Parts: sequence; structure tokens; C-alpha cells
Amino acid sequence: MPLRLLRSPFALLLAAALGCGTSTTVVGDGGAPGDGMTDPDGGMMMDMGDAGGGDGGDPDPTCDDGVRNQDETDVDCGGVCGATCGIDAICDAADDCARGFCSDAMRCAPPPACDDGEQNQDETDVDCGGVCGATCRPDEMCVDGDDCTTAICEGGLCQPMPTCDDGMLNGTETDVDCGGTACLPCPSGGLCVDDEDCVSAFCDAGTCADPVCGNGVAEGPEGCDDGMDGMPTESATCDVDCSLAECGDGLVNVTAAEICDGDGAGVGGETETCDIDCTVAECGDGLINLAASEACDGDGAGVGGETATCNIDCTVSACGDGVPNAAAGEECDDGNTTGGDGCEADCRFLRIDQTIPVDSTFNTDDGTLNGIPVVGWNATTGEWLARNWTLAADATLSVTGSSPFQVVADLDVTVSGTVDASGQDGDGVGCNDDGGEGGLGGPGGSSGGQGGGRDVAGVPTLDGAPGEGPGAGGAGTGDNQGGGGA
Repeated sequence: MPLRLLRSPFALLLAAALGCGTSTTVVGDGGAPGDGMTDPDGGMMMDMGDAGGGDGGDPDPTCDDGVRNQDETDVDCGGVCGATCGIDAICDAADDCARGFCSDAMRCAPPPACDDGEQNQDETDVDCGGVCGATCRPDEMCVDGDDCTTAICEGGLCQPMPTCDDGMLNGTETDVDCGGTACLPCPSGGLCVDDEDCVSAFCDAGTCADPVCGNGVAEGPEGCDDGMDGMPTESATCDVDCSLAECGDGLVNVTAAEICDGDGAGVGGETETCDIDCTVAECGDGLINLAASEACDGDGAGVGGETATCNIDCTVSACGDGVPNAAAGEECDDGNTTGGDGCEADCRFLRIDQTIPVDSTFNTDDGTLNGIPVVGWNATTGEWLARNWTLAADATLSVTGSSPFQVVADLDVTVSGTVDASGQDGDGVGCNDDGGEGGLGGPGGSSGGQGGGRDVAGVPTLDGAPGEGPGAGGAGTGDNQGGGGA
């Protein structure tokens, strides 16, 4: 017998086997049990009663109901569910995809990259060129050199890197296998873009050429050219080789007042014989020349120019250095600072009380009194240094020698006797037209001049000039007589 179900808004649970004269109990989701009526045809007709307490409608769609609804582009993703669709899910736009990329096939996919194995974005070949930069290798497609590792794109394909011996004009070359940034400069006659493309460093209207020093035009490496008609000409600012005149460039430029010219290193380049200003190196010229082993350099007056801090040999002054320095207050310098050896520790001579009681002779050439060296004699200055110096009454001190003579005492100089420092008489020898010889000078004085002698008529000519300085020799006279000492 057929079974007829009434009011079945929800799923039914059938709990018994169907058969003739057999009843079936039907249980709803929530209402009271049915009445269990028998079908007039002999079967059982079940009244389901109320099916429960629900309103009987579909539930509201959500982004996790397992159904593609609302405006979702795939089940529970995209549309109102946002960028939640995974790889291969259906999409309408990138906003539907979790990784932000919707392919042309309307499927979510990984965004294109330079290592995804596909030619996408604006790549000129798979994973190279375009946004991937100069990464395309030779024989891969390109638009321009910016797509290629070799920077060379020809015929839509990247080309191999050119070499400077491939016999072709390629790369950055300005002529075959020369010029440009990679190859050696081109010889004269080669094509060029600028001076750096040429061996001669002179690119003349697109062709390498040899500059001509002396044509009056500075070309290529020339710093200047003051010549004319091919004749190089030196000037105060331009050397004869058409380089700018510079002290130290190795070229002596007389017009620029150079006397010498360093070592050719430029900007002075002092040497042992040439100062940094291109003047001859000289101790005392005021320019310290380290190449000439100068530690200092005098007062600029030349030939030493000793100062209180610099010795006459351009070494730094110090007591005990073996170089007496009067400007530094030194009277002596025996190379040490030990006293009692003739030169005291302060580089001054030892001073003692000196008394000359009887007639004596002092020689200024060797600093001896009666042949015995005296304490305190400074041969450099011609000074006899003492604490007290006394010449006794009735004693005569005869001073001989060519050096000056002066007594310097820290306390007193007492002269009760006589000091004879006169020059010598002339020898008076004359013969025919020769005048007599002048007398030798005394200490510090020079000899008198020779007389003029007589002329052919026997008339005496002019007298000789007298010597100079204290104790000078007298002049020789024109009548064959020697001059007396003064």
C-alpha cells in the first residue's frame, strides 16, 4: 500500500520496514507525534502534526557556510568575503585573492616575479629584461641594451660581450677594436668621440690627430701654446713643450725666473741642489731644504745667515753641537757640555784673573803669551776674555799677529803699563820704477800699500795707500821708500 506523508517541512526519520498492514511511526523535528490514521485503501496514513517550532525559511548566507552564495566569486571567498580566495580559486579581480593577483584565466595565482619561470610583467624574455633589469643573456629576447647583461641588444636579441680583438666595431668602441671605455685608445687616424679615445689625446673633428706644439693653438694634452708657425716658444706661463709653466715640472723656464727646476714632480719638487721655489739651494737663503739635509735655514741673507736658533751650517743650534753660534750667545762649542776642557758647559770660554807683570808679547794668530796659550782667548772674535785683566805698571805688552786684539773682562780691565799694537815699518826697498813696500799691519790692521815708484823721467809717482784698521801698516811712498807702521 502506498505511503502518503503530510506536512513534511523537515527531514523525516523512517523507523520501521514498510509492509502490508504494518504501521509506520514518523517523528518530526519538533512537534507532537502524528495521529497515526489508516489510509482508506488499507494502508496507514500518518498525520505529521506540527513539524516543529521553526519559521520554515532558509538560513542567512555567511562566508563560512560552505556554499557559494551572496556575491562570492568562489565558495566562502571573494566578493563580500574579501581577499580570501586561495590559489586556483575563481576570482573577478585581485581584491578577491589572498595573494593579490587574479590571472587572465580568472583564477587566483601567485603574483608574477622575476623567478617564477614565466614571461610576464613587462619581461622581454622569461624572468629577464623589463622590470627584471639587465638580466637577459646572449640570444635571449630584448628591447634595448638595458635588458641585456652585455648591454648590447641587436635584432631583438641580446648579443655577446664584444672584445677588443674581435675585428669588429662593437661595444663602446669608436673604431674597430679601439677607443671607447673598454679598449685602448686609437692611433692617429682612428675614429674618435673625444680626446680620451686617442693615443695622442687629441680628437680633431672625429679623427685622432697629433697635436702640434708651436702653432699657437693648445690642442689635446697641451696646456698652452704660445708658439707661431710651428716654432715652440717659452713664456712666463708656458714652457717650451707647451705645458703650463710650473716650478717643479722639470723644465727650467728662464722667462719665469727659474734658475733650476726640481725633480719634475711638479709643485716645487725640491732636490739637494734646487729649492722648492726653483732657486739654487743655499744654506742661509731662508728656505729649508730637507733634500739638502737642512733642519733650519738662517735669516735669508744667504751663505749661512746664522741666527739664535740656527747654526751657520743650517743645523739647529744647541750648545755642545760642535758649531759655535755667536748669535745664540756661544763663545765656543767643542762638541760637548763638559766644563774644564777649555770650553765650559754653557759654551763660554773659561774666564780667570789675568795679570801681566813684566814686558811680554802676545800673538793674536795663535792666542799665546810669550809662546804659551792663554786661558780665555777667542780666536773667532779676537777677544781675550777674563774676570779681571791687569797690565802692571812699567810693563809693555807687544801685540803681534794679523788677527784683531781686544780685552773683555767680566769685572775690571786695568792698564797701568803700555800696549804696543803698532804696525811694522816698511822695508824701504825700491829699485828703478818700483816703489817701496808698505809696512805690515799690526793686530787687526792690514799692511800699507806699495809706493808707486818713479816714472821714466825719474819723477816720483803716487804713494801707496795705507793699511786699514788698528795698527795698520803705513803707505809705501813714491820715492822708493817703504811706509812706516801706524
